[in-house]
Amino acid sequence: MIIKPAYAQIEDFSEGLAAFNLGGEWEEEMFGPVLGGGKWGFINTSGKLVIPVQYEEVGGFHEGVASVKVGEKYFFINKSGKKAFDKAFFAVGDFSEGLACAAAGEGKWGYIDRTGKWIISPRFQWASAFENGQAEVKLDDKEK
Repeated sequence: MIIKPAYAQIEDFSEGLAAFNLGGEWEEEMFGPVLGGGKWGFINTSGKLVIPVQYEEVGGFHEGVASVKVGEKYFFINKSGKKAFDKAFFAVGDFSEGLACAAAGEGKWGYIDRTGKWIISPRFQWASAFENGQAEVKLDDKEK
C-alpha cells in the first residue's frame, strides 16, 4: 500500500509548533528543488491543526511569535494564530533577545520590540538577529 504524503513540506518544531505547506509543488531549479505555491499553517506535536493554512510564507516560533506573510506584507502572530500587534512590514527576521529586525519599506532595516515599536529606527542596508547583545548590520556599504 502506498500512502500519499499529506503535506508538501513540514518544518522542524519550534516552541511546540511546526509549520507545514499544503498544496505546494516542488520544481527543479538550477541549484536543486524549490517549493513553490501552496499555503502554510501550523500543527502541534500531536499533529493537530493549531493555526489554519492561510499564509504565503511563515517563519518558526521564537519568543512566542512567528512571522507570516499575507499579500506583500509580513506581520507576527502568537501561538493561537492572532496578530501579536497591528503593524505590518516589508520584511522581517525572527525575534531574538526581545527584538526582531524589520524593514518598513524597500531598503532600510531597523529593530522592533514585541509591541511593534521601533527601538532602533530603520537606517541599515541589512540587519541580522541579536545574539549575546550584539547584531551584525550593514550601514553605508560597511558591515558593523
